[in-house]
Parts: sequence; structure tokens; C-alpha cells
Amino acid sequence: MDNSRCNHSYNSVFKTEIENYIELKINLGHTFIGEPYMLKTLDDYLCLINHSEKVLSAPVIEGWQGSLQKHDNTIVRYTTTYRRFAIHLNALGYEAYIPINNRYKHDFKPHIFTENELERIFNASDNLTTKMPFINTPITFPVLVRVLFGCGLRISEALHLKLKDVRIDEGVLFIRNAKGKKDRIVPMHPSLCEICSLYIRAIHMNSSADDCFFPSRSTRDNIYVTQSWAHYNLKKVLEIAGVDLSKNDDNNRAVSLHNFRHTFAVKSLANQQAAGIDCYYSVPILSTYLGHENIYGTERYLQLTSEYYQSIIEKSSAYSECIFPEGLL
Repeated sequence: MDNSRCNHSYNSVFKTEIENYIELKINLGHTFIGEPYMLKTLDDYLCLINHSEKVLSAPVIEGWQGSLQKHDNTIVRYTTTYRRFAIHLNALGYEAYIPINNRYKHDFKPHIFTENELERIFNASDNLTTKMPFINTPITFPVLVRVLFGCGLRISEALHLKLKDVRIDEGVLFIRNAKGKKDRIVPMHPSLCEICSLYIRAIHMNSSADDCFFPSRSTRDNIYVTQSWAHYNLKKVLEIAGVDLSKNDDNNRAVSLHNFRHTFAVKSLANQQAAGIDCYYSVPILSTYLGHENIYGTERYLQLTSEYYQSIIEKSSAYSECIFPEGLL
């Protein structure tokens, strides 16, 4: 294996198979960033227990899982990586135990912004000041938070927009190379189109189509503003708006830019339900809009609405009952 493409060395009985597997995945175009380290933990465990057989039994793998000492969801990720490697080993003729493919436990409770909080956040954003005049923060950040909330984008998707991707005449954003290396088209509300149009007139009168929509310093540099810049200004805005930044317990996460995406999803489901659109249709629609790989990631938002929109929970019960056979709910 080309060691320049992997920062880990492997020493177990499966050293060659792990290295060849990583090389194969990389050559096939997989990103494969965290997986080499995950397989390194397996390799280290096999060395620790002096495992010398070219067999990976259930007790061995369960022992490795137990040695990880990580959060349940992290162990699911490690196990998923191992499962794929085990399938590869089986295809090569080795005996490798394949554990059950457990799903993530989405037990956290993200903060969903109320209408009052959103109003205070937008007002605070509109009145931001900065000691860095070379960055257009007072103009750029208010538009960014409205794009995040109005379209439910991931922060990376918003920051990597180019001017040509904001298609005002069509009323859409073109999201390039998003999660899963997929492109998608995201419709915008007419009010957001108008905001983006005003922003373009203020910032991009002399820009080219390939320039960053949210530029750092000046449009001539064609450098995106950073996530650290966005998080720093969100913290300032939330403090001004009086929105609690803290993490309340193990199932809650501190407020972040991603909460605009959560809020968009919950409010979108509420709006579709209020318009009489059944969950059979609203969940797949929202899944496509958000760029989820499948509807399972979107169905989580049905569970987040009980505190805000009880009627959706009642609708989602019938939706779930028709998906899963009796006895599996």
C-alpha cells in the first residue's frame, strides 16, 4: 500500500488484508478518511490479544467492540466499517463474523428555534458590528442565517455556494458536491430570493459567476468565509438575542448553526401537515430537499415535533404503522 495515502501502520495477522482493502477503497474513489483509523483499532486489538488465526470470530469482534470505550453511536460507526471489511474478507474466502447492522441512536434533542427566537436572531444579525472592516460581516452574516433557515442547508453547503449557484430568476439554489458527493437543486421562498437579490447588488456588482457567494475579505480574493467565522458571529448574535447557548444535559447539544437546519425541517413538516399533505408524501419530499441519503434521517424530525406540533405526532403514528409489520414497532 502507498503509505503516503494512509497515516497508520498495521501489524496484526490481517495486516496485508487491511492494507489491500484500504487501497482498494481509495482507488474506487471512496473518501475513506476515518475508516483507516477504525480498522487500526481492530488491528491493535488483535495484536493485544495475540490473535494469530486468519479467522475473526464473534467473541473476538465483540471483545474489540467492548474495548473501544466510546459513545454508542461511535461504536455503531466503527462496527459499520468493520462489517464492510468482514464482507470483503468473506469474499476472499476468510471466515469473518458479520455483526448485526444496528442503526444510530438519535437520542439527542436539538434546540428548535421558536418564532420569537428567530425574530430576535434576525434582528440581532441585522445590527451586527465588526472590528474587521475588510470582511462584510454586517451584510454577509444576516443573509447567511436566512439562507440556512430558509433552505435548511448544512453550513458547508451554504458557505461553498458560488454566485452562479444562486439562481434568482429560477428561485433556486444549486448545491454542488454535497454530502455523499451529490448535487441537488433547492427551491427558495420569494422573500429569500429578494434578500439574495439585494445582497448581490450590494456585494457582487463586479463579480464573476465563479466567485464565492459569501466571500471573505473581498470578492477579488475569491475565498469563502470560514465556518469559524460563522460560528463566532452566531455566538455573538445568540448572546445579543438572549438565546441560551448552553448544553442542558447529555441528550441536548449546545445551540449551533445546524439548529437552523433542524428548525427548518420541523417547521416544514408542520407547514405540510397544516396544508393537508400526508406524511406518506411530506417525509420523502423533505428527505429529497434536505439531501438525505434515505428517509430514515428525515423521519427523526417527526419525533422532534411532539413538543411543538402534537398533531404531527398523531399523523406520524399511522404513517409508521403502515411501514413496519405488526410486532416490529
